Amino acid sequence: MTPRKTNRQLEPLADILDATLKKRKLDIDREQGRLNAIWRQATGPQIAAQSKAESLKNNILLVKVSSSVWLQQLHFVKSDILGMLRPLSAASDIKDIRFSLATAPPPHGARGRDEKLSLDHRYLKDRDKKMIEECRQGPKDPELGEIIGRVMTKEIIRRRIIEARRKDRA
Repeated sequence: MTPRKTNRQLEPLADILDATLKKRKLDIDREQGRLNAIWRQATGPQIAAQSKAESLKNNILLVKVSSSVWLQQLHFVKSDILGMLRPLSAASDIKDIRFSLATAPPPHGARGRDEKLSLDHRYLKDRDKKMIEECRQGPKDPELGEIIGRVMTKEIIRRRIIEARRKDRA
C-alpha cells in the first residue's frame, strides 16, 4: 500500500468545528465560552461557581449571578475584579461590569408539593442523619458544610418520598 500524499496544511480545530456546526445549522457562541474562561481565571473558583459571564456589549461585561446576596457582594468588589480582568490579554476591552440575577426566585408560597414534602424530616433514618452530620463537618468552611448538609438532606428525603410512592402504587 502506498502512502497517501497530502499537501494540505493543518487547520485549527475551532475552524473545523465552526464549519461543521454551520453545515448542520447549529450555532454555538464561542465568544461566551472565552468570556467565561477569562471570568473564571480572574475571579477564581468560588465566585465563578456563583456567577457566569454572559456577553460583552459596548465594553461592558454582563454577568449573571446566582443570588441577590452574591450580586451585592460582587458590586462591592467590582473595581478589584476589573483590575484582575484588565491584564488578561483578551479582556483588555472591558471597561465596566454589570451584574444581574440569573433567575428570579419563585414567589412566596409557590412551592410545589414535592418541595413541601422534602422538608419533612420524618423520612430521614438515624444512619442518614449521622452520615449528613459527618459530611457537614468535613469542609473547613462552615457555610459550605451547611450547604452540603441541606443538599444531602433534601436529596435523601426526595429519594425516600419517591420510594414510598412506588410502594404505594404497587
